[in-house]
Amino acid sequence: MYKGHKGLCALRHWGALLAVLLLAAGSMQAQNNNFTESPYTRFGLGRLGDRATIAGHSMGGLGIGLRHGSYINAANPASYSAVDSMTFIFDLAASSGVTWYAEGGKSDNRTMGNLEYITLLFPLGKSVGMSAGILPYSAAGYQFGSVAQVDGGTTEYTRKYLGSGNLNELYLGIGVNPIKNLSIGANASFLFGRFTHSRQVIFTTEAPYNPVHVNILQLKAPKFDFGLQYDLSLGKERSLVFGAVYSPSVKLHSDYTRLKNQVQGAVIVESETQEHLKGTDYYSLPDVFGFGVSYTQTNKLLLGADLQYSKWSDAKFYKSECEYQDRFRLALGGEIIPDVNGVGMWKKVRYRFGLHGENSYMKVPTKGNAFKGYNIVGAIVGMGIPLNDRRSFLNISLEYDRLIPKSGMVTENALKLTLGLTFNESWFKKLKVN
Repeated sequence: MYKGHKGLCALRHWGALLAVLLLAAGSMQAQNNNFTESPYTRFGLGRLGDRATIAGHSMGGLGIGLRHGSYINAANPASYSAVDSMTFIFDLAASSGVTWYAEGGKSDNRTMGNLEYITLLFPLGKSVGMSAGILPYSAAGYQFGSVAQVDGGTTEYTRKYLGSGNLNELYLGIGVNPIKNLSIGANASFLFGRFTHSRQVIFTTEAPYNPVHVNILQLKAPKFDFGLQYDLSLGKERSLVFGAVYSPSVKLHSDYTRLKNQVQGAVIVESETQEHLKGTDYYSLPDVFGFGVSYTQTNKLLLGADLQYSKWSDAKFYKSECEYQDRFRLALGGEIIPDVNGVGMWKKVRYRFGLHGENSYMKVPTKGNAFKGYNIVGAIVGMGIPLNDRRSFLNISLEYDRLIPKSGMVTENALKLTLGLTFNESWFKKLKVN
């Protein structure tokens, strides 16, 4: 197959898949995917994602030091250059789960889940790879309330809080291998999303109107990520990969509206815009630094660790109800393949495992006007089951997360099942005619 035909073929498929990503981006924004259910997501930008596809996520969220030709790894764009020169990879996943809450002897639960991400990767030439996709940057979802009495009377009312939204990241990245063992890469992304938070007062007795306060926040901005990896050979089948990433701070373009609605039944009878502002001076994302290392024994074993630091204390959030603090995230994990050439499917399965822990990037208000943070720890196991072509995989992961707050706050436990498909196709192999 001559090079010109190869290039035209690549461009044709690339254009079609980019169109799929754009449609998916519009769908994710329209649906306000329910990635999380937590009262803590009422504050800030909600729960942050780990930017890992299911293979890295099943290893605790590894990505910075992860370098593998069969995985898409948007966490470090330097990894794209590991893709085989004859390979195209398409990866997507969806999840479903449940979260349990406990506070003061009371408990409740919520379901969650939806489309997680869509990504793709293919070579542009020898030692050059390009990737594109859409990932969740953060998500919010909650519904809770309390019953109280009107001061000086016996009339009861319900105060109800509802919120949803997500910030998505549509990215295009490239990774190159300019000199032996060293790879560099960059992602150019477009962030976009919408959050809606409402606070309602519902009287138990007949009232002319029930007030509903609504905050609507739309965000968008360009974003860039940079990464490098150094692959140190330890012999024929063993290697160490050292990785580093950096994401500079981002000024977000915001469109914020604060409304006060008067509702009778389910009908808005009066709406007042109390505040509306636009600009790039009200919201921002912090500088992010990350370092990682992985050990690989080809087709047998992979072990890795990542550490990420985000300087959230410098971030801006207009009229924030919480305080921001710097965030650290640690991920540990690995993958074992019993016998890649063995007889039977289960010997070829990629068994994955991981742990992760982080502190919250915000301190939320509690009783007595004190601001308190919390920690999140989690454990995850997964499998990559090879399909008939032995290049594509059905990926399954089961994750347990525990949010550990300070005293007097809500405790959360979550269990999430994620299913993904990794299609690995050989685009440019010559056809053989018998």
